[in-house]
Amino acid sequence: RRKRESSEDCDILTDLFASVFGSHCSVLVVIHSQLQFDGSTLPPGHCYLGCVVKDNLQKAFFIRVIDPSTREMVGEKKLTKHFEYDMPSDIVMTFLSEHGITCLGFRDLEERNIFVLHVDRIVQMQQGRS
Repeated sequence: RRKRESSEDCDILTDLFASVFGSHCSVLVVIHSQLQFDGSTLPPGHCYLGCVVKDNLQKAFFIRVIDPSTREMVGEKKLTKHFEYDMPSDIVMTFLSEHGITCLGFRDLEERNIFVLHVDRIVQMQQGRS
């Protein structure tokens, strides 16, 4: 892709996240995929944006899922402050949330691995602050 198109895509996503989450939130990881979120009724075959979000007002991390076609948040779970996760299978990642275990299912192992790579960066940053 050309640099200009990539920059325009970034601007579009920045505007989308600000309109859905507010300017007080920082989106740390995003994946565009056919996600399954915590047993939700998200229609199969439809792609969503799965995000790890730091909400600066609440001083907390969240897993939030956006439907890009409607520009609406369709799922949210507040994570524990320790930002713990596990990978019980090749395409499932679980997080410890305030109300138990939160699951995020990916289309394939490659997508999950990309997401995990970025989540690991966040975990390392959090551990460095502890």
